Amino acid sequence: MTRPRFRFPPSPTGTPHIGNMRTALFNWALSRALKGDLIIRIEDTDTARNQPGAAEQMLADLAWLGLDWDEGPDIGGEYGPYWQSQRQERHLAVAEQLLVAGHAYYGAEPGQAGEPAGQPLRLRLPADKQFRVVDALHGEIVVDLTLREDPVLIRSDGRPVYHLATMVDDYEMAISHVVRGDDWLPWLPIHAYLYRVLGWPEPVWVHLPLVRGQDGQKLSKRDLTTGPYTVAALRAAGYLPKAVFNYLLLLGWSPDGEQEIVDKWEVRQQFRLERLSRSPSRFDWDKLAWVNRHYLGKLAESELIELVRPYLEYAYGEIPAGGAFLPQLVRTIRPGLDKLA
Repeated sequence: MTRPRFRFPPSPTGTPHIGNMRTALFNWALSRALKGDLIIRIEDTDTARNQPGAAEQMLADLAWLGLDWDEGPDIGGEYGPYWQSQRQERHLAVAEQLLVAGHAYYGAEPGQAGEPAGQPLRLRLPADKQFRVVDALHGEIVVDLTLREDPVLIRSDGRPVYHLATMVDDYEMAISHVVRGDDWLPWLPIHAYLYRVLGWPEPVWVHLPLVRGQDGQKLSKRDLTTGPYTVAALRAAGYLPKAVFNYLLLLGWSPDGEQEIVDKWEVRQQFRLERLSRSPSRFDWDKLAWVNRHYLGKLAESELIELVRPYLEYAYGEIPAGGAFLPQLVRTIRPGLDKLA
């Protein structure tokens, strides 16, 4: 039996935040529960927005969270390369295949074919008023494709767009489950049609409801890139990686019974698609503090001293060698401690 294959394909364009970390975590959890593989692929084709060091920071944050993977840019694998920019030759070959078969055309405007020079290549959508595709969480989705513009596959400068490159990479890496945020749901019919017109077996599509702020409102781009919802901010605030791992799991997944504290072994045993929520989750800072307090309480005194020391030094300056006062300080603050900072 073929092993299930999941992927997490971040773009190196910004700071890792709870939205993409939760998606990575759910892909990890499903891959481990189903005894499959997790693949990390860096989608770096948007050269204008790529930030130096962002890909490396993403991998470091995934590792901080406690995740591991089976293939990726740092460890290689059978289906590499794992930088999307290094796979462009295949993207262009598939675009040519679509063009030759009449499923794509060059045109500045949808429906108006022209000469190739200086024109984008577009996917020719069918006149299908009842295009159907099934999502594992949302069920059957019916879309009138006659209301959609023919999407661009290759830009006028010759670069493949996300929608072509990602689907080609998913197919050629034998991805069996595409698990991503439901902000991609409007593009699902286009992606499914690409698979079908190319004669490829579709993956299982899974679109996760987004995480909202504590007030129930959609998190802004600023919240997710420079605000308290970034992984860097959570780490700086003194939340333990095990606590963040545990809490993010609860944003859209329900463990057995009333259980709210779960470890990796329990995730491997319990995590299933059927247990995922179909509704958006609300980020609750009090709940995160409660989970963090639980994991802080599990630490030996010596472990807690080592963890809290850099936060104290950041706030008050260097602690003298030995730090003889630290044990008593930790015993004093420990009962009400819900984060290290």
